[in-house]
Amino acid sequence: MSREPRAESDSELKPPAAERFFLFLYVTGATPGSCRAVASLKSFWDAAVTGTQELDYAEALDVFGLRFRSAGAPAEQPGRTWLGANTRNDAGRLVVSQVRRGTPASEAGLNVDDEILAIGDFRVRADRLEARLEQYRPGDRVTLLVARREQLLRLDLTFGAEPVRGWRLEALPSATDGQQSSRTKWLTAGKA
Repeated sequence: MSREPRAESDSELKPPAAERFFLFLYVTGATPGSCRAVASLKSFWDAAVTGTQELDYAEALDVFGLRFRSAGAPAEQPGRTWLGANTRNDAGRLVVSQVRRGTPASEAGLNVDDEILAIGDFRVRADRLEARLEQYRPGDRVTLLVARREQLLRLDLTFGAEPVRGWRLEALPSATDGQQSSRTKWLTAGKA
């Protein structure tokens, strides 16, 4: 039985970043002339590849006369009432399984493994959470009664509106001739 040598770290398993980047340029068909922009791409590379911040696509999409649009309800219609936490039914108990940062649940102090007993002083069963949430609107303030490690806690919560989960890429109605031309060239690149 032969053993493969173990790498000391993940960096030993991958070529250096510069080699990966030039391999990417080669695979995508970049020309030597387009490589002049490599130095100016460093900030983009740091943000888009190694960073963790949300990317702003607007500038890149604008070149092609495109935009992202939510695939959900129109802006004038508020979304469903949203707690901002995932739950599970654990033998009839409504137990929190995930709390996302920046959500109403997070702001109220709800934690994973908390058992939600009541919303607004009304008992909530594990299989009836959605029905209970339908009784409220985004912006309504309530008190959650939760059990956390055998201790009962009251948490003040303000419901939010459920965020849009889907997005659609669409052409700008006001796209210029130049934007439309760039989009057509981009979409037909490599086609004979």
